Amino acid sequence: DGDYLWVVHDNPKLGDRLLSSGKNKMSCFLETKDPRHKNCVRIIHGTIEYSGPVPRKGEKGSRVKKGSDRGAECMRLCDVNGYVIHHDKVETRLSQNESVYEFHLDQNKAIRLTGHSAQLSPQDFFCDCVGSVDVILDPQCSSGSWYPFREASSGSRKIAPQFRSKGVGYIRLGDDMGRNGLAFLS
Repeated sequence: DGDYLWVVHDNPKLGDRLLSSGKNKMSCFLETKDPRHKNCVRIIHGTIEYSGPVPRKGEKGSRVKKGSDRGAECMRLCDVNGYVIHHDKVETRLSQNESVYEFHLDQNKAIRLTGHSAQLSPQDFFCDCVGSVDVILDPQCSSGSWYPFREASSGSRKIAPQFRSKGVGYIRLGDDMGRNGLAFLS
């Protein structure tokens, strides 16, 4: 279905806590290392439209059997855009409190990944990526699309994904070896 990106996971506690009503819908980042360039990541940014058990075929949000089934939960993302972020080249700034370096996510450089105007599919955008995928839920963002990525005190230490969220957290998709995160996306 080209209108959505589905993310399969096994955390039933998230459920519908990821949904907001009205125009303040929760967004998320999917981030993985770019296999071709050092110090470069590929980021997908989307809006969480559904969160809960994997729907049965033909149904948009029905419940499936509860339990410890792996991959029984999912998120459905809409308004999905992709960005290739070269941390050596991207526009950065020091945060207002000077504790964090932020990078600018330039909307003009977005690659549309879902909907009728999609330029690529999410799978094509993540082509050749073999590592894990971090899903940062409700990412922190300063006005003007500025996102935290490095601590100012260390200069180079990347901020862990759980601290880049507004307190909701993150999910790491991948196998036990930290690879194959794309297997959880559809």
